Amino acid sequence: MRKLFPSFLLFLFLIPLASSCSFEDVQVEEITDFKMLSVEKNELNYELKVRINNPNNTAFTITRADVDLFLSGTEMGRTRLPEKVKIKSNSNEVVTVKLQTELNKPLKEYMGTLLSTVLAGQLNLELQGEVKGRCCLLITKKFDVDHQERVAIKDLAF
Repeated sequence: MRKLFPSFLLFLFLIPLASSCSFEDVQVEEITDFKMLSVEKNELNYELKVRINNPNNTAFTITRADVDLFLSGTEMGRTRLPEKVKIKSNSNEVVTVKLQTELNKPLKEYMGTLLSTVLAGQLNLELQGEVKGRCCLLITKKFDVDHQERVAIKDLAF
């Protein structure tokens, strides 16, 4: 009985912590800016300024992204998150997210898509996949990402 008591106390302590970390859906409302950091043969490094609405009473950290990037309907490659991103509680603010996309093919094979995008004057960005976040010590949650946005070329920082 004596050995079970500390475990029982720990269990009682963790229940309120876990319940305080229940999450409503976090919304990506818009991409407000795009900045290319570097372009290599098979890799793009860039940052997005993203307006995120977190209606929850708990802040969290985005720890991992596993997202496919599409440009004007063409799948470009798998996108990862090289740095964690902190999201404040009860916030609706723009955060800077650095991303790294490993291209499915060498960059030169996407020139047709890139040229048509430039001539159209806008990027049709689409992100599909999963993002993982952490709050309340080690409690994690996965969020599905399915976001489409049109961004005017003139508004981009290259």
